[in-house]
Amino acid sequence: MKGFRRFFGFYLILDLLLMAAVFAKGGWLWLLNAQVAFIASLLVTFSSFFAYRRMVAHEATDKKVSIYEERDLLDRIEDPHELYEEAEISAESLKEVITEEKAKLRSFRRTGEHLKKSAKGFLSPWRLGAYLILVLAFLFLNRQGVFVIWPFLAGLAVVPVGSFLAAVSGNHRSAEYHT
Repeated sequence: MKGFRRFFGFYLILDLLLMAAVFAKGGWLWLLNAQVAFIASLLVTFSSFFAYRRMVAHEATDKKVSIYEERDLLDRIEDPHELYEEAEISAESLKEVITEEKAKLRSFRRTGEHLKKSAKGFLSPWRLGAYLILVLAFLFLNRQGVFVIWPFLAGLAVVPVGSFLAAVSGNHRSAEYHT
């Protein structure tokens, strides 16, 4: 929950900065456009996150079951994450593995299987609903004659720019711990 509060606080600060800048530039009309776009963009981001998180959790539980079925009870207790597994690999076997993996990557069938598995994430009803809200918000503003493109784009850009800034600052902090 602490991570969610920090995430929400970060975007709240970015939204307050956006509100101040947009209101100073163009008044209430610009503020309306920026806020509608920001809220719709945030909905898309949250729904995408939850859809992909559910998909990954589902895949992880499926793979976790198949991994543990191959190991006996003592191995699972002593080394639950297979950290101490040692497999001797010769140069020839390594070349074979590399060629097999390249062949797998090139195959169309593999791409189709991946598309089928990831469709749960990008065709999530929540995500599609959030995109529908974004489109309806744009159409509503346009139909009412109050749509202004630049603040709308600025409102849409806050979430991706904020995500980039969070990722860069997160990578910087994790680099400090490793040195």
